[in-house]
Amino acid sequence: MTKPLSVNGVIPSIVTPFDSKLEVDERQLRRYARHVSTIPGVTGILCAAYTGEVDSLTRGEKMRVIEICREEAPSGVKVFGCVDAHSTREAVDLGLALKSAGADAIQVNSPFLNPHRRGYLSTADASVKFFRAISDQVNLPMTVFQYPESSGLSYSRQTLLELADIPNVVGFKQAGGIDNYIDYHIALQGKVASIADNNGYTLLSMLLWGADATMVGASNVGTALYCELFSAVKAGKLDRARELMNGKIVRLTNLFTRNLGQTTASFITRLKAALAIQGLIDSAAVRPPEPEITEDERKEIKKVLQSVELI
Repeated sequence: MTKPLSVNGVIPSIVTPFDSKLEVDERQLRRYARHVSTIPGVTGILCAAYTGEVDSLTRGEKMRVIEICREEAPSGVKVFGCVDAHSTREAVDLGLALKSAGADAIQVNSPFLNPHRRGYLSTADASVKFFRAISDQVNLPMTVFQYPESSGLSYSRQTLLELADIPNVVGFKQAGGIDNYIDYHIALQGKVASIADNNGYTLLSMLLWGADATMVGASNVGTALYCELFSAVKAGKLDRARELMNGKIVRLTNLFTRNLGQTTASFITRLKAALAIQGLIDSAAVRPPEPEITEDERKEIKKVLQSVELI
C-alpha cells in the first residue's frame, strides 16, 4: 500500500514560548520555529504536543501555534499537529481544525487514558475503529503514539499490524523499551515508518535497528546533535554515533529527563530554561501546574550546556 507521506529524519517536538503574562508569545514562537525547522536534517516539527504544553493550551491557541509554525517552516519541512482527544468525535473535530490551520500531518495520542477504558486495548476493535474514523474523515497522514508498556496504554502487536493497514497511518511513534521495539519494527517494516521516541541511550539502539525517524522532546536542545547522530547511524559511522551519545546527548537527556514523573522537577521547564540560556527563546515561562525553574536547576543546566559546548 502506498502511503501519503514518507516519514524520515529528525522531527523535534517543540516547546511553546510564553510571555510574562503566560500568553503564547507569537514573536518568540516565530523565531524559534524558524530556527528549529531550518537546521539541516530536520524534516518536520511536532507542534503543541506534550513538550509544547498541549494540556494548557486552548483550542484557539493550538490552532494559532500551527498557523505560525506552518508560516515559518520551509515548505519541505512538515508541520505535525497533535490530536489529544478522549472521543472519536472530538478527535475528528480536532483533526479537521488542525488541517484547516495548516498541519501537514497529525500525531494521534491514545483515547484510552481513563483507567476504565484500558480493557478496550485487549482487542484491536476499538482502536481500529477510532483510527479508521480519523483517517476517513480528516484525511491527513497520521502517526500513532505507541506508549511504553508500563503505561498500560500500549497497543498489541496484532493491533499495530491492523492499524498499519489504515491508509493514512504512516508511522508509529515508539516510546517503549528496546525488546518490544525490535519485535514491532520487524513486524511493521515495509508497512509504515518506525519513529524512535526515547530520551536515553535506547534512542541509539532504536536507530541501529533501523528507525526511520526520531520524534523526541529533548531534541529541542542540541537539535543539530540529534541530526548528526541520525546521519551518522544511517551512514554507518558508528564510532561517531557512540561518541555523540556518550559525550553529549546522554548528558543532555539525563539533565532533562532524570527521574521523569517521579520528582517535582519539570522536563518542559528545564528544556525552556536551557533554550533561554542559549538565547533561542526569551523566557523559560511555563503555565501552572508546571513548576518554575529553581536557581540550583538553572546553574546545573548552564554547567551541562557548557560541558557539551552548546554555550
